[in-house]
Amino acid sequence: MGSNRLRLGFLSLLAVGIVAVWMTASPAAAANPPKGKSSRLIVRRNIPFTKPAGSGITINPAALPRTKGTIFSDGFESSFPGSWVPYDAPHFAPTTYRKFSGAKSAYCAQGGAGGVAAPGPYPNNFQGWITYGPFSTEGITSGKVTFKLWNISEENYDRVFAGWSLDDISYEGAVWTGNSGGWITAEADMTSSGYSIDYTGQSEVYFSFYFRSDVSNTYEGAYIDDVAVTSGGTQTGTQNVSGTVRDQYGRPLQGAVVIAAGGGTAYTDWEGKYLLKLAPGAYTLTPRKPGCTFVPARQSITVAAAPVISDFRSRAAAGDKVVNRYAVLVGIADYEGSGNDLNYCDDDARDLRASLIASGWPAANITMLIDSQATKTNIRNAVSAMAARADADDICMFFQSSHGGQGADIAPRDEPDNMDEYLCTYNINTEQITDDELGIWLSALKTPKYIVFVDACYSGGLLKSVNPRGFSFSEDIAGGRSSGLIGTADVDDNGSGVVVSSCRDTELSQEHSSLQNGVFAYYICRGIDTGDADFNADGWVSAEECYNYARPYVTMLVADQTLDLYDGFPNELNFAQLPTIITSSIPAAKAVFVPTTTKVTVTFRNLVNQASAQPRFRLTRSTGQVVKGTFAWTTAKQTLQFTPNTRLRAGEPYTVTILPGLALDSGVVMPRAESFTFRTGANSLASLALSGTAAATTSGSAQIMVSLSAPATVSGSICNLAGREIAQLSASSQD
Repeated sequence: MGSNRLRLGFLSLLAVGIVAVWMTASPAAAANPPKGKSSRLIVRRNIPFTKPAGSGITINPAALPRTKGTIFSDGFESSFPGSWVPYDAPHFAPTTYRKFSGAKSAYCAQGGAGGVAAPGPYPNNFQGWITYGPFSTEGITSGKVTFKLWNISEENYDRVFAGWSLDDISYEGAVWTGNSGGWITAEADMTSSGYSIDYTGQSEVYFSFYFRSDVSNTYEGAYIDDVAVTSGGTQTGTQNVSGTVRDQYGRPLQGAVVIAAGGGTAYTDWEGKYLLKLAPGAYTLTPRKPGCTFVPARQSITVAAAPVISDFRSRAAAGDKVVNRYAVLVGIADYEGSGNDLNYCDDDARDLRASLIASGWPAANITMLIDSQATKTNIRNAVSAMAARADADDICMFFQSSHGGQGADIAPRDEPDNMDEYLCTYNINTEQITDDELGIWLSALKTPKYIVFVDACYSGGLLKSVNPRGFSFSEDIAGGRSSGLIGTADVDDNGSGVVVSSCRDTELSQEHSSLQNGVFAYYICRGIDTGDADFNADGWVSAEECYNYARPYVTMLVADQTLDLYDGFPNELNFAQLPTIITSSIPAAKAVFVPTTTKVTVTFRNLVNQASAQPRFRLTRSTGQVVKGTFAWTTAKQTLQFTPNTRLRAGEPYTVTILPGLALDSGVVMPRAESFTFRTGANSLASLALSGTAAATTSGSAQIMVSLSAPATVSGSICNLAGREIAQLSASSQD
């Protein structure tokens, strides 16, 4: 088995629940993860910590913020501790060894008794805090701390914490552990559905950094720089903006998204209802749902003292009755900076493009974004351009192969597990595409016939809907999540299309050197290229068939990688037409009254290996008996003529088959068979000599005068030169 690499994000943000973590407890996870140096950084959100008893502090309150802006900031350039209060030792303190900006940062073990100067390593079995506060968040509705972090610590055992408290004893916030791969931007919100309380709107709040190590294995440790505690505003309250969206028949429309420009988004529930909470001001509401247009297309509202009700009516989007196909394919193997590159993500996108073109997708309709092209702006613009071109009759596809990750749920706070999943862009340190954002982008499509394939770690979270619509194999979706939330924004919340993820939201996605692809992407392409995914043998591969084909292969190669499916399309969403092996034949397929002396000629779509083609040609009777004969190539490598050794039997069906394994001249081997049938004519008709002349033709019809040697009734068919029936013949003799 070849080597493999994981497609987890630069920040491998693993979701965990709220667990009690005490300063005396072992930091080892229940599963006892292996100890040692890490190559990734893990972030855990909504984690409580408790300072040891008696460690609470009382200091002069800082200026109490009442307006939007910065509450506190520190780049550790001036005297320390300043506004910080250290507790325990060693603790964070300024150093010049590493810095993100300026001349200094703060190193986790630099200060206090027993302090160790950077670059360490930090000591075993120590803990140290630095705290700022108390400060007021009254009148504030949002807030967070952002800072720059550089960290190498023992994954799951040694960690950095940043969080909030009302009493400087019980804290809640986020933990970082492992290897950050350089400086990153980190943050922790004051508000989270996973917290026990909301730290906005409080008279006294404390903020702390904390570093802890266990009894073995130490590394360089953590540095922090450019710390900023900011508030998001001084809103005096919000008002409900709600309404009902109905379809053209007046029925509730589930899965429509209502976008308030500058104010958020909300999806409609099974009753067609949506709910937004907006601050006072002017907004424009725009409803969207793939395959729909709306009346009105948008509404301007003003939010003041009273709730606002705004309803919409949908109707089916119009198409041109022509099915065009459009795709945006993203593959990122080479990322900005170093340390995060993958091997085959770019190949995944290129290979899928080749598979689509071979199955009938116009190359001009496929947008490719590879490596540095795949910025967040470029990806969003490509999806928007696809939405602008495609109408209701068209088929659209979005594919991305890249790093993926998880992070704390951000507005709209819609995730039952308090975690948003995201796809990394080329600018891996600064830009991600959350599941919420991708769902909103795709909601602009005018067609419900769209497919999303994602090959990235935790990608099952893209379809982790609170109110899933359609059919899903995801155990997470089927797990009885609450239906009390309105406003979820995962990709499956649009209520249409088909979404297939390479793994579940708790799993990692792998690429493999033996395949030269991501495991998921490889089997999606193979199912299309070979036609093996066409389980119902209709000549098309559907998105659902791709899932059914790839899922067992992926799990067989990677036991803990399980595909997830969301199916919001009522039928099979066929998107890849299998190319035919034979382009034309004599006799034609389904021809009747073929002369028993016929020769069979087939013309191949592609140039073939002649030595491979002849053994795979079969002409068989209805009994299964193979007809023997000789071969001749009327056009080298393309047109094969077969002459039976004996006359064919009259009035009998025959089948021409090209067996699997036909080698093309390019070296590609066709893994599937292709066949057609024809029927020979009866002896009486085949041997009857007729002579006649056509009379004048009127309105596309003609008369044929037939001279017979004796009274008779003539009936049968008129066929073209290829033997295909084009008209019925019926005549009565005259004396």
